[in-house]
Amino acid sequence: MRPLQYDAIYEFIDAGVDLFYQGKHRTLNDVRLANLPKKNVFLFRARNFNTPSELIPALLDARLSSSEEEKFGDFLESLAIYISAMTCDGRKSSAKGIALEFDDDGVRYLVAIKSGYNWGNSSQYQSLEINFRNAIQIQRQANSRLNLRAVLGMCYGSRADVDKGLYIAKMGQSFWTFVSGDAALYLQILDRIGVRAAYQNRSFSAERAQVEGALVEQMRLDYCTPDGLIDWHKVLAFNSGNGENG
Repeated sequence: MRPLQYDAIYEFIDAGVDLFYQGKHRTLNDVRLANLPKKNVFLFRARNFNTPSELIPALLDARLSSSEEEKFGDFLESLAIYISAMTCDGRKSSAKGIALEFDDDGVRYLVAIKSGYNWGNSSQYQSLEINFRNAIQIQRQANSRLNLRAVLGMCYGSRADVDKGLYIAKMGQSFWTFVSGDAALYLQILDRIGVRAAYQNRSFSAERAQVEGALVEQMRLDYCTPDGLIDWHKVLAFNSGNGENG
């Protein structure tokens, strides 16, 4: 493996975090009380929210977090490919279900990248195995003498490597060491994400406070009793009513 260029990695991480926060800003600006019909009002009632200042932050949290894990998982996958390109000329694979291919010490690795250990159910694992078999077959048709190894890489998790026969599962520190050669890189990735997130979160928090305040005031006007408590019957009628008297 070639040595890592840490400054370039940090720039890549910064750009990824910036893009992540751009998405958060867009989502925040799209939040409207008119989106209430898409939410599980029964769940929010079970959490004993009684005032707009209690409910609105929870609604915002639910809206903002709904797609964050998937988006950030995509970023971590792209980061792993970027690091592998730096160390071993790794490249994004064209094979279905395979994220990364690279050669190291006479071995060609075919790597599927997932966020964490609980990434999929049994049928998704079956699909993964089919994808590995198909990718291996295609590679062998092109060069029957290739030494091929399939790897399932998971960006976080603490379990030891597991040899599944068809593929090896690596997670957390083991996976990041595998693509980088640096056993401490996973810590540096986390630290850099934190530094950039702290920078981006200043403007985001200010914008969120403004949006939150406006939504709280709107809810007080439209969905509250005169004493400032949420009129849950009115909220549910808007969320789930079909026009019948009841």
